[in-house]
Amino acid sequence: MKKQEAILVSAFTGFLLTKDFTDVHKFCEDLLGRPIWTHEFASRTVQEEIKEKCRPLIIEMIENE
Repeated sequence: MKKQEAILVSAFTGFLLTKDFTDVHKFCEDLLGRPIWTHEFASRTVQEEIKEKCRPLIIEMIENE
């Protein structure tokens, strides 16, 4: 799995698959277009927002394999 794929899957699932959470944090902030406080990752609303934004990227990743 490539690093970008691991970051995407980490953001989608909530399981850290990279060495550094900072990469996932930045990806999620870029994805949502706003800063995310670390404690917000525990919010079900934020988790669902991240999943919804990741879903098309996950589908694209799967279809391009």
